[in-house]
Amino acid sequence: MKVHGMIARIATAVLLFSGMALADYQLDFTVPTSSGTISYAGGAAPLIGANIVISDITSPGAPLNSGTSLTCAGCLLNFTSGSLISQTPGLYTFGGGGTFTLTGSIGGPSATLLSGSFGGNASVVSGGILDITAAFISTDVNSALSGYFGLPSTPPQYSGALGILSAAIPGQGGAFSGIGIVGGSIATSVPEPASIVLLGTVLLCCVAFARRRIA
Repeated sequence: MKVHGMIARIATAVLLFSGMALADYQLDFTVPTSSGTISYAGGAAPLIGANIVISDITSPGAPLNSGTSLTCAGCLLNFTSGSLISQTPGLYTFGGGGTFTLTGSIGGPSATLLSGSFGGNASVVSGGILDITAAFISTDVNSALSGYFGLPSTPPQYSGALGILSAAIPGQGGAFSGIGIVGGSIATSVPEPASIVLLGTVLLCCVAFARRRIA
């Protein structure tokens, strides 16, 4: 009975830890007004973001330095979405995939801080300003960056959302290019490791089965 109680406590702790990880692990990147560009060449071409400046990084609720704004020196975001899926008046929809890379320095040599691909469609709403939104999944998170905030670099799959505003007016055929960025942000979070959740669930099931046999 004591063994069963110990296993139950371990299983509960494992599940609670995984839930805390899901709630707490986050990185926020600020996109200020900059000279970066958002472009689309028309037809089935992808959406391209080039040299979009990232000014600083914060991590609300992080185990370390949660109240610190980390300066990102020379940090630039470059991305290419999947091909255009559809276009209606005022709305472009681009497919997932492509590439997503953020490089720069957080106190040491310039390096890749975050990279991956778009996990779903990217939407561009046009009007007096372009509103670009997309979800992404990173396949690599810089260990110095995650370590500064006490966040896990393993598993490295941080998922997040990109939001950028651009002073764009679509030209002939809906194409646009060379457009300045007027602000935005990138918010990312790391999911709980699936293996930890599975382990906790299996342990609780074992306890329940053992108690039933004893009864």
